[in-house]
Amino acid sequence: MRNIIFAALAALLPLSAAAQDRREPAKKSVAVVKIAPTEAVRKTAESRGEGLSLEAVAQSLEADISSALQNARKFEVLTRSDLPEAMREADFGGSGNSAGPAVRGFKGADYILTVKISDFQDYVKTADFKLMGKSAQKRLVRVGAVANIIESGTGAIAESANISVSESEISEEDAGVRESSKLDRRLLAQVSRSLAAKIASRAAETAFPAKVVAKTGSLVTVNRGDGTDIAVGDVYEVYAPSGDLIDPDTGENLGSQEIPVGRVEVSAVRPKFSIARALKDNGIARGHILRRAGRGGEPRETE
Repeated sequence: MRNIIFAALAALLPLSAAAQDRREPAKKSVAVVKIAPTEAVRKTAESRGEGLSLEAVAQSLEADISSALQNARKFEVLTRSDLPEAMREADFGGSGNSAGPAVRGFKGADYILTVKISDFQDYVKTADFKLMGKSAQKRLVRVGAVANIIESGTGAIAESANISVSESEISEEDAGVRESSKLDRRLLAQVSRSLAAKIASRAAETAFPAKVVAKTGSLVTVNRGDGTDIAVGDVYEVYAPSGDLIDPDTGENLGSQEIPVGRVEVSAVRPKFSIARALKDNGIARGHILRRAGRGGEPRETE
């Protein structure tokens, strides 16, 4: 009987190992800190009577970004309460290519995400139709932000993106009525969610870049499919990772080096993967990293 039990346990061991191999890799963690407008943007908004609208967007943006990062299902998102006081209040807006010792070696997160609101407009234009006894208002809200994605291990900025979004709505009312549509916060909430979604998408692309999963001739299969931000016509630069760079004097990990090996253009998007055609191929292979260049061969322009 004992032999039968041992045999059954031995048979289950390969299944257990296979199940472990199928487990999802550990999520990378990201901390969202210090979302605020620049001083120039704040003063301009206040002078135009848009200060409350700007404050509403700034306050909702942190929660919306955290929610968007959670929905990406790739990150463990650290809240402000998880961070030390210095990290919560740090300002990395003018830090150049490195956030320096304030971030380097911070063990609580793999990435630090900082956002500075660099542009804001909440504009209402009214048109009167006297013969109809009606008037129409068009409200436009535009928000621009600089998002820095910082590798906490090195303090280096992995990605710095200028991202902007705009949303508008048209309302109709009786002529002579001048109730400001800026009292309605729905459009502000909508623009905050749109900006948060783009920032989260850029963060995911930085932490988990698209990769080559197969190559046949000039056709390259990419591990990005329908429902992600990949589209037919997108152009990607292809890089071969060459391992970590270690400072010989300090032993510090300076990050990984990527060697350019080609360029591809997406020709078809499938449910779970996409097909791209190699425009330049200097040794593209499985496991190589793809970073967006633009569309139709044009250099990337940040949204």
